[in-house]
Amino acid sequence: MKKIALAALMLAAATGSAMAQDAAGAPPEHPGGFLARVDTNGDGAVDAKEFAAAATQRAGGQFDKIDVAKKGAITRDQFVTAGEADAKARFEKMDRNKDGKLTKEDRPQRRDGKPPGKVEAAPAK
Repeated sequence: MKKIALAALMLAAATGSAMAQDAAGAPPEHPGGFLARVDTNGDGAVDAKEFAAAATQRAGGQFDKIDVAKKGAITRDQFVTAGEADAKARFEKMDRNKDGKLTKEDRPQRRDGKPPGKVEAAPAK
C-alpha cells in the first residue's frame, strides 16, 4: 500500500502540468486512448488495480527521470531541479513574444478572434 501511495504522490508532484500537455506541447490524450492503454483486461472499464498499476508505471518513469544519480532515491536538490526545469519550460511557452516577461500581450488569443480579456455575458433571453 505504501508503494501505491508513494506512486500517487510522485505522480502528482512530478507531472504537474503534464496532464494538460506533454513536454512537446501535444494536446492531452483522448480519454478513449487512456482507457485502451490502461484497461489491461479489456472489459471496457478501468478498475482500481489497473488504475494503480498505470499510476505506478507512470510515477516510476518520473522517478527515474528525476533520480539522475540512479541511486534509487531522490534528493531535495534533484526534486527542486526537476521542478525548476518544468517551470522554466512552462514560462518559455507562455512568453509568446520572448521578451523574458509575462504580460497581457502574452495571453493566448481567443478562438473568436477578439482580444483576450473579459468574457462578455450571454445575452438575456
